[in-house]
Amino acid sequence: MAVFTEVSPQEAAGLLSDLDLGTLQSMHGATSGIENTNYFVSTDKGDYVLTLFERLSYEQLPFYLNLMHHLANRGIPVPAPQANAQGEILHTLKGKPAAVVTRLKGRNQLAPQAADCAQVGAMLARMQQELARSASYKALPSGPIHADLFRDNVMFDGPVLSGFFDFYFAGCDTFGFDIAVCLNDWCIDLATGAIDPVRAQAFVAAYDAQRALTDDELVLLPALLRAAALRFWTSRLWDYYLPRDAAMLQPHDPTHFERVLTLRRQQPWSYQRGAAA
Repeated sequence: MAVFTEVSPQEAAGLLSDLDLGTLQSMHGATSGIENTNYFVSTDKGDYVLTLFERLSYEQLPFYLNLMHHLANRGIPVPAPQANAQGEILHTLKGKPAAVVTRLKGRNQLAPQAADCAQVGAMLARMQQELARSASYKALPSGPIHADLFRDNVMFDGPVLSGFFDFYFAGCDTFGFDIAVCLNDWCIDLATGAIDPVRAQAFVAAYDAQRALTDDELVLLPALLRAAALRFWTSRLWDYYLPRDAAMLQPHDPTHFERVLTLRRQQPWSYQRGAAA
């Protein structure tokens, strides 16, 4: 999250009123993230996140917002997009596409233990199971995935996972790629990029218990880990060397995922079904 477009309290209050979300009580810009303008807003009815989309177009956004709406309505703890009286969840503010979603409780867990990784793995499987049951999934050659489920996109309320957020990199790809993205962030030593086998085993075992992995997924997991590392190395290179102007923006260091990719090539990791975590 970041602030590229300044929004006044009066402008935010107008949108909140249109959505019948109550009277604005507080508002402040979010400092983390690098893609969109985000404000945390509180009203007399609840806490929300106001997002202005800086790159995604009006034509692209219904996929992401409807995905979140679908999950939230089926008991998956994700931010729920708020609709106006006409049922629309995509809005306009300052001439840009905008959305208001519920704010998740808790905080990020940036030093996850095996139990935290297990909760994320189980919830990721539940999320994909719900999608697999939908009519829209059956019409696709592959399933909708989060694709960016890093530590800072998950909230914990004490020791309990309270939700996933930031679905604006979601897309249709293999479920195994989603698992690999998570493993490369949740289950590594941040200083070196090396896989923590205890956390990794806990994550995949919990996922496997919710949605049994196929033999092909197990065989291809080392390659998917390399693909996920390469994807984030290249995107961070782009953001680091071609930054955009913003009031609050901190590009990520691309060399981190260069190290991760190197290690996934030198030291492949595979999940051992039935092995102790």
